Amino acid sequence: MESQKVCGAVVVALSCVLGIGCGDGAATTDLNGAMILATTSGDSQADTIGATLPEPLIVRVTTGGDNGVQGVEVNWTIDMGVEVQLSQAMTTTDASGHASVVVSLGDQVGLARIRAQSAEVGGQPARFEVSVVAGSPARFEVASGDTQVRWPSAVLADEIGAVAVDREGNHADLGELEPVWRVIEGNGSVTPIAVTSAPSDTVWAVWTLGQQLGTNRVQLDAGTLEPAVFTARTATPGPILFASRRRGTGGMFPSQSGDLFFMNPDGSDPMLLMSSEWGDYGPTWSPDGSQIAFSREVDGGYGAIFVANADGSDQRRLTFDEPFDERGMVVDWPEWSPDGARLAFSVKQGAAGCFLADYNIYVINADGTGRVKLTEGCGGRNASPDWSPDGSRIVFTSRRDAPQDIPTNQRDIEVYVMNADGTDQVRLTDDPIRNNELPRWTRDGSKVLYIRRAGPEMNFLWRMNPDGTEKEELLRIQYSVVSYDLSPDGRELVLTLDSFYGEFPGWQIFRLHLESGVLTRLTDNDTWDWDASWRQ
Repeated sequence: MESQKVCGAVVVALSCVLGIGCGDGAATTDLNGAMILATTSGDSQADTIGATLPEPLIVRVTTGGDNGVQGVEVNWTIDMGVEVQLSQAMTTTDASGHASVVVSLGDQVGLARIRAQSAEVGGQPARFEVSVVAGSPARFEVASGDTQVRWPSAVLADEIGAVAVDREGNHADLGELEPVWRVIEGNGSVTPIAVTSAPSDTVWAVWTLGQQLGTNRVQLDAGTLEPAVFTARTATPGPILFASRRRGTGGMFPSQSGDLFFMNPDGSDPMLLMSSEWGDYGPTWSPDGSQIAFSREVDGGYGAIFVANADGSDQRRLTFDEPFDERGMVVDWPEWSPDGARLAFSVKQGAAGCFLADYNIYVINADGTGRVKLTEGCGGRNASPDWSPDGSRIVFTSRRDAPQDIPTNQRDIEVYVMNADGTDQVRLTDDPIRNNELPRWTRDGSKVLYIRRAGPEMNFLWRMNPDGTEKEELLRIQYSVVSYDLSPDGRELVLTLDSFYGEFPGWQIFRLHLESGVLTRLTDNDTWDWDASWRQ
């Protein structure tokens, strides 16, 4: 019996020496190498928000001989990802060398990465990755297309869409639930078009508004889910037509191509008229208000003049269906003749003997026939045509008389007038220091307005007689004038202004009262709104 005790004592002592276990919980190594900390189980689990993972995360500390080491402190840390909760920040290995922690998931969908490591164990830490997935769908949330405005019986410009979410707002799958659209106000109609699955179940529809002016509402239901409600409004299109990139559409040049919108003279009720693949700009009303003309980027960025009905229907291309080398690079500034029978416009186009492409002015019948070129030459930049109220003359701008030894883009711009057939072209302004641009006839035809530029934000509105006499300054305009049009009574301007010093982004539209000089901002976007035309 004594010999057995002695033997047992020797075994215990030897065990302590070898590090197999001495009963005091200390970590050590064996004769074959250092301790190792490794993942045992619990990795790559997934559960819904707010749940506790069904299995704990477990690591094991062993020696080189695969013997579990008791009493090693293991620290647990959330490395990165969505928020989760750990049952303990530090655990101690048991007699078999295992340490574990329980994970409770938060309310955000995504991945969480968790690290286990010990100061007593060298080498790489153990790592776990767990996934938090959405819970069951609880409600619909509006995703796109809410609060649009258009005229009665019109199809809304943008599709309406709602996404299913769980109680915490995470995107969720509808599963077997069937979405149902219902018109709840306004007597319009709604047509389901798709349920897309990326990034989650989003339900889409096309909404046709009712025939009456006022509020329209549509509701999306599915089973016991809280519904999504969309609101739209029918209104009479405003008399100001303009181009905008507020919907993020347009062509090659951000400041020159977008969608066409209506708005009221106070800037309210902006509503989309039309959109195209490349973008539209430079809209102008026909004299009777039944049609519009505009420029559109086509054929990979080249321009053309189009005409359409005032509701955007019956869009017709008028210019440049010729072979590629005869097309205009830029075709813009369309202006109706007072009788609505013709359009004047400017074309940037190459010509024989010209080193660079340049602008010249054309007229064309409103049906696309009878195109005639009114100006010629290289480096002249003949642009910005505007018809006199009686249709007999056209004012425009040109650089034709600037000294030819000055680079084209630095030559001063002056105002000219010609007969409507292109004859008798006469210079009206002569200012070698300042550019004189954007001529417009007054409503009664007694004066010509124009912009004199003295610096980036030193623009002045001037007027003169149609023969160039009696020039006078009317007022200073705070910003750089891009374009403008007159109100029906001729007492106000609707202007596109550019803040050279960044007071507002892009180009924005303003109203200017000519008598008082009061400037009122109509649009307020972080992009471009421009080329406003006021229906007469």
